[in-house]
Amino acid sequence: MQGAARRMMICGLHVHVGIEDDDLRIDLMNQLTYFLPHLLALSCSSPFWRGAHRPDVVRLMIFNGVPRTGLPEQFSSWGEYRRHTDVLVETGIIADNSRIWWDLRPSARYPTLETRVMDCCTTLEDALSLASLNQCLVRMLWRLRRANQRWRMYSHLLLGENRWRAMRYSYDAGLLDLGRQRVVPLPSSSRR
Repeated sequence: MQGAARRMMICGLHVHVGIEDDDLRIDLMNQLTYFLPHLLALSCSSPFWRGAHRPDVVRLMIFNGVPRTGLPEQFSSWGEYRRHTDVLVETGIIADNSRIWWDLRPSARYPTLETRVMDCCTTLEDALSLASLNQCLVRMLWRLRRANQRWRMYSHLLLGENRWRAMRYSYDAGLLDLGRQRVVPLPSSSRR
């Protein structure tokens, strides 16, 4: 991956939220995936790269040139996640699970859910706000689960379209509200 690594003068914001239970971490990962485009749109801060205007998040376009990036797979349990990722480790394709660079993943090192989709912020206040929002979203999903409810799951095709819209337009053009099935301004697109 030397060629891809040479062009990666990019910086992202990673937020870890502690979740001790492995199965809970996977369930919350599946649900939080819906909000990744929203977090991305709020963090866009890389519209220029190599002196030219690019889409608002050129970082992810560059990073997509590396394998095992983008939206995370959906798994029914921690066991299923480990069965799939262990194949990559056991066959020597990757050294360990830290070489899976999805926008959201269970951390390979800590008992956390690691959100990696956001651009690095230009102010500390913005970084803290996004980290807090990320933590609040995880808590909301945890509370829903505790009440025997959950956020609706959507296809990667539709989530990927919102990811692209966030990368290309930031929050300016809105996102696809998957429940209403229409494009709405960003503040309205996170409703169930």
